[in-house]
Amino acid sequence: PDGNRVVLLERLPPAGGAWPLPDTADRQRYHAEQAARAEKAGHHFAAAFHLGRLLLDDPGNAGLKKRRDDALKA
Repeated sequence: PDGNRVVLLERLPPAGGAWPLPDTADRQRYHAEQAARAEKAGHHFAAAFHLGRLLLDDPGNAGLKKRRDDALKA
């Protein structure tokens, strides 16, 4: 911010190509770890977010749905 103006900066990808995107296994591992940490710490919104991301890859997983629903109720 600059007074009442907003300055936009272009972010370029790292040298050598596009931003690396995580593969499915990396993405699932990350969200599973973050969900477990958030649940342990009592950060219910964060837990629900990460569990929801896991459900995108595995929508029929009843255990994940229950954990997400429990986090949303808390």
